[in-house]
Amino acid sequence: MANQLQGELIDANREYEQIIAVWDSYPKQKNLFPYRYLRSLSNFLGSCHMLDRWEQFPVVLDQMALISPSSERLELEIFKSLHYNRLLFWMSKGKWEEARKNVPETARLYAKFEDRLPSSRRLGFCYNLSILFFFLESFNESLAWVNQVINQQKTGQRSDIQLAARVMQMVIHYELGNFDLLPFLGRSLYRLLNQRELKGQFENLVLRFLVDPRAGELFDHPERITPLLTSLEEIKAANPGNIHPGLSELVCWLRSRVKGIPMTVVLENRLAE
Repeated sequence: MANQLQGELIDANREYEQIIAVWDSYPKQKNLFPYRYLRSLSNFLGSCHMLDRWEQFPVVLDQMALISPSSERLELEIFKSLHYNRLLFWMSKGKWEEARKNVPETARLYAKFEDRLPSSRRLGFCYNLSILFFFLESFNESLAWVNQVINQQKTGQRSDIQLAARVMQMVIHYELGNFDLLPFLGRSLYRLLNQRELKGQFENLVLRFLVDPRAGELFDHPERITPLLTSLEEIKAANPGNIHPGLSELVCWLRSRVKGIPMTVVLENRLAE
């Protein structure tokens, strides 16, 4: 944990993996202390996520799934870790059908435990489900989940996701043809960006693009999209390893519209690189 807090991610990942090895050496202890065991698995996956080490996920997710929910509290903890990390893995590896098939169960458990989830995890679930449907171009479903992010009770947790959700809400309304809503949503987002002194961030570039009076015609002219795409790709390249919620999603969206291919194909091409 100390190494992770100090930014020593590789050392932290190695230590978490060693802790899992200790658990594997004493299998009976897993049943005696399921909460501690689950926390160890979660910490390891969190460090793998930070390092983009997705190859570790399948085995650890299977280990999580083997933990028997002997109480509702343990069922909640398993849900927080297993369903959240499994969704991240499926989306990162382009396993769209697996992710889509699991949505009803995830949504059922989310509704069951919503009031008992930390605000950061509630925001994470809703945002990730919104992005899943966004990539699948199921925009009505995506809008329903992103609205849940925006309508959450105000919290200081995951302000990055809350901001990204407002940008994605505008993009989704754009895709749904709700152009009359864009100026209103744009003014609200502009005020938020000013309050946070984010005048030079990528969100402003996208905002100016979406509130353009010609918004409904822009995708009929790919040459009008290319400058924005280039700018966002430059911002992304200048910040390797830094996770900016919304940025990768927007780059994928614009690439798909410039090339005239589904977003899932854009993502598959990226994985193949």
